[in-house]
Amino acid sequence: MFSLKSSILLPILTVALLGAAVEPARAALVSMPSTGVDDTGARLALGAADPHWRVVAGPGITAPATAWVAPNQHPLGQYFERPDSAWIWVDSESAAGVVGEPYTLELIIDLTSYNPATISLSGFWGADNYGRILLNGASAIGSGELELVGVNTDHFNFGHAFTINGGFVPGINRLSFEITDDSNPGGLNVYGLVIDAVSVPEPGSLAIFSTALGLMGLARRRSGGRAELPQTA
Repeated sequence: MFSLKSSILLPILTVALLGAAVEPARAALVSMPSTGVDDTGARLALGAADPHWRVVAGPGITAPATAWVAPNQHPLGQYFERPDSAWIWVDSESAAGVVGEPYTLELIIDLTSYNPATISLSGFWGADNYGRILLNGASAIGSGELELVGVNTDHFNFGHAFTINGGFVPGINRLSFEITDDSNPGGLNVYGLVIDAVSVPEPGSLAIFSTALGLMGLARRRSGGRAELPQTA
């Protein structure tokens, strides 16, 4: 039975549910692991296995393999040093690998909680000797130095800034650096990785929103087609 009491309470309940469901999307800045660090962001010891980065392609690589923290100094002392990252390569001595052939080192990023269309990823990298940045297997889209071309000592003398602002997909994403070493040693250093993104609504919020819409329909039917909601100041 429809009553005056229910006609008042139903719209009020609907407004309350809508208020709980329509929560504004939140922008988030999320840091990603640099090369050669542990889960706390502290630099690993030389020769340690990197727990976040792996070698996924290159001569002799038939399955994802461990990336190793390399000696942090080029024999001539030319590698840049960072307190928040370390150089990594396909072995702990930076001497393995086929010279002149590319190796791909990769970081897996879970972006399940974010809207891919809003994501940008910024950071810095250095390479011995040259290479390019890939996202999900394709050349990265964005700005800055997404590719280091030719044999150049500047590629490992200091870090090079980049931003990726396209090509992200829901869920798991693969950030890759395809590096070619011209002569031993070889190495990759990536640091300052920050993701700027907008979070997606929680499933619970979507369910509340659906319930609120259903109550609005019920209120409309009971009021003879008028969806009246209480006025607020």
